[in-house]
Amino acid sequence: MTNKARIFITGGSGLLALNWALSVRNRYAVTLGVHEREISLEGIDTCHCILESTDSIKSVLADLNPMLVIHAAGLTSVEQCESSPILAHRANVEIAANVAKICSSLDIPLVHISTDHLFSGDVAMMDENELVSPVNEYGRSKAEAESIIMSIYPDVLIVRTNFFGWGPTHRASFSDFIIDALRSGNKITLFKDVFYTPIHISTLASAVHDLVNLKVNGIYNVVGDERISKYEFGIKVAKYFKLDKSLIIAGLQKDRPELVQRPKDMSLSNNKACKVLNRKFGNVDENLTYLFQQELHGSPQELKGLNQFIPYGRHYIDEDDVQAVVDILRGGDLTQGAAVELFEREMAKYVGAKYAVAVATGTSALHLAALVAGVGPGCSLVTTPMTFVASANAALYAGGEPLFADIDPDTINMSPDSLRNVIRNSSNVRAVVPVHFAGLPCDITAIREQADEIGAVVIEDAAHALGGQYPDGSRIGCCANSLMTIFSFHPVKAIAAGEGGAITTNDEKTYHRLLRLRSHGINKLDDPFELREEAFEENTAKPWYYEMQELGFNYRITDIQCGLALSQLKKLDRYIERRRALVMAYDKVFSKFTNCRPAQLTGRDISGHHLYLLRIDYKSIGISRVQMMQKLKDRQVLCQVHYIPVPSHPYYRELGFNPDDYPNAQNYYEEALSIPLFYDLKDEQQEYIISVFKHLVS
Repeated sequence: MTNKARIFITGGSGLLALNWALSVRNRYAVTLGVHEREISLEGIDTCHCILESTDSIKSVLADLNPMLVIHAAGLTSVEQCESSPILAHRANVEIAANVAKICSSLDIPLVHISTDHLFSGDVAMMDENELVSPVNEYGRSKAEAESIIMSIYPDVLIVRTNFFGWGPTHRASFSDFIIDALRSGNKITLFKDVFYTPIHISTLASAVHDLVNLKVNGIYNVVGDERISKYEFGIKVAKYFKLDKSLIIAGLQKDRPELVQRPKDMSLSNNKACKVLNRKFGNVDENLTYLFQQELHGSPQELKGLNQFIPYGRHYIDEDDVQAVVDILRGGDLTQGAAVELFEREMAKYVGAKYAVAVATGTSALHLAALVAGVGPGCSLVTTPMTFVASANAALYAGGEPLFADIDPDTINMSPDSLRNVIRNSSNVRAVVPVHFAGLPCDITAIREQADEIGAVVIEDAAHALGGQYPDGSRIGCCANSLMTIFSFHPVKAIAAGEGGAITTNDEKTYHRLLRLRSHGINKLDDPFELREEAFEENTAKPWYYEMQELGFNYRITDIQCGLALSQLKKLDRYIERRRALVMAYDKVFSKFTNCRPAQLTGRDISGHHLYLLRIDYKSIGISRVQMMQKLKDRQVLCQVHYIPVPSHPYYRELGFNPDDYPNAQNYYEEALSIPLFYDLKDEQQEYIISVFKHLVS
C-alpha cells in the first residue's frame, strides 16, 4: 500500500500520458486510464476507463479517489481531425466535457491539456489573453473544448503547450521522427518557416504540478522559453545526439499546399506561468538535455517495448499485399481460378521443382502426401517427436501407424542414427517425414539413403523452411532427395496466405494424384475418364461431365489466399535476409550467456529462420519456465515453446508411446523457448528483448 497521493491520467497509452507518468512516478502514485491497449510499466498502475461514458469515468474516479486528474486524451492528428470533424469533436470536445462534468461533481482538481494550434499564426509569442482564431479543425475542436470545460468547471487549469519526449512504438514524437530518420541515414525535410516553443514533457509535468499545488486555475501557457523553427529544432537534435545534420533539408510549409492548413507561428509566451512559479522553463538546449539523459537511463527502451506486446512471430502485410487481394476480389474468380495456377507455377519455380499443388493448409498437405506415399492400414510413417502434431497425425489420417526417430541435440532435426534404429526394428515403413525444424535443413541425404534401403518414400516437412537452402545451394522444396515436400502459409510462417499449404514434387503421376485428391477425388483437367461411354457423345466430351475416381477431400485453396501468397512470395528473399540479420544479432549476444544458449548454431547462412530457439537452464537461474514466461510477458515480450514432443500428448500416450523413449527430444523440450523473430521486428525492439534477457538470465 502506497502513501503517495494518487493522480489519474487519461489517454494512458499516448505519448504525453506515458511520459508524464514516468516523470512523476517517484513523486505520486500514478494510474493511467486506458481503453484498448494494455500497459505494463514498472511502478505505474492502469485501469480501463471508457471516456465516452460518464458512468465509466465516475466509477473509476470514485474508486480511485485521486487528488488530481490530468486529461491528456484526445485526437491530435491534424489530418484526421480535418477529414473527420465529427470524430474530432467527439474525441476533443465531448470526451473532455465528460471528464470535466465528473471531476466537478466529485470535486476533484482537473488539468486539461490543450494545444498551441489555437491562433492564425500571424503573430509570435501569443499570450493567454489573445482571442483564439484557429485555422483548422484540430484547433477549432481544442478551442471549443477549452470554452465548454471552463463553463462546466470554472476551477479547471487549462494548459496550452507543445511538448516532445521519447515515444512508444505506436506513438512517436517529433523528436523520435528526427532521431530515427537520421540514425537510419534517411534524409528529412523540416520547415524553416514554422515556429513554436517546444518543451520536454518532464519540464512540462513539473511545472504543471507546481501550478496545481498553488491552486491556480484558468489558462496557462506552459512551453519552453525559446521560439524556434522546426528546421532549427532538428539541427539542435542532430547536434545533441551526434547525428548527421546534413541529412536535414530546409523546406517551406508554403510550398506544401496539399497539407492541411496550419498556423505558421505557434509560439506562445510563458511569462504568466514563469512569473507565478518564479522560474524559467528552459531553452531548447536545456530541454534537449533531459531527452539525452533519458536515453542514457533507458527510457526509450522502456517505452519502445511498451504497449505493444512483441509476439514470438507474426506476418507482415504491406499495401502491395492488400492491393493483390483487392484485385482478386474485384476480378472474376474467388476460388479455383487463375491465381491458384499462377501461384503454383511461381512456387514450383522458386524452389526448383517441376510441380506444385496448393492446398487449404499445411496439415492437408501432409495428409495428401501420406496418402500418395501409400501410407495406410498395416503401414507406418516415421517422423520426429519434435514437431507439431500434424506431422505424425498424417499417418493416422491415412490409416497408418506413426513412429518416431529421436532428434540430433545440436540441430533439433531428425537424427539419421535414430532413424536407422527405428527402421531396423520396424516393418513396412512406407514413408519418412523429416522436419526442417525452425527452418534449418535436416541431413536429407543421409535420411534419403536410409529410406531408399527399405523402399520408403521421403516426404519433407518444410512448414518452417520456405526460403531455406541445402548445403549445395539448391532450395528446400526442390525434391532432389524426396518424392514430395510440404509447406505451410500460416500467418507466422515465411509467407502468409491466412491459411494455406503446398506440396512440391518432380513426379508427374504424384502431381496428378495430388490434384485429384485435393478436390473430392475429381480432376477434370487432365485425368482420362474411366467411363468413356458416359463421358463422350460422338467423340466429344460432355461439357458437364466429371468423375470421382477415388475418395478425395475438399482441400482446395482460394484465389484470395493465392493472390496474397503470390504477393508475399515476391518479397520472400527480403524477408529471409532480414530474419537472418536478426538471428545473427541474437547469436552474438546469447552465445556469450552462461545459463542460456542458442539451440541451433549451424547452417545460419542457409536456414529459413522461422524460429529463434533458446535452450535455458532454468534450474541454474532459479526460476521455472512458467515464471520466466510470465516475467517476459510483464515486460511485453511474448515467447512460445516449440513443441511439446508429440509422444507426450495424451492421445499418443494412449497409443502406447512413452516420451522417455526419446531422450534428446525430451531434454530439448525441458529447456526450449522460442523468442520473437519476424520480418518487421525493429532493431530497438530486439535491443529491448535482449536487455530483458540480460536482466533475467545472464
